[in-house]
Amino acid sequence: MKTDHTELEEVEACKKWLKHTQAKKTKTTRYNRGHGYYFKHKVENWLRSDTNSEQYRYISEDSFNQAMRESGFDLEPASNAPNCRSFFYNVSFKES
Repeated sequence: MKTDHTELEEVEACKKWLKHTQAKKTKTTRYNRGHGYYFKHKVENWLRSDTNSEQYRYISEDSFNQAMRESGFDLEPASNAPNCRSFFYNVSFKES
């Protein structure tokens, strides 16, 4: 992942969403919760919601994955493809 200013902001926005949803680490990977592409859209929707004062911004899947890593979650590739960029996580959270 590049670390330019915009992507760092994306990672921080993802971390705010994780805090908002009270994300907690689980013992096992949660395949039924969705993967990074799904969650990045959840963050984007949260950012544009009326209850959040931040303006909408694009969130890359790589930024979401980086936020998960930095927050201590495990990432398991969603595919055996060599360049897989989508992951499942060991996470539980409250729906927002």
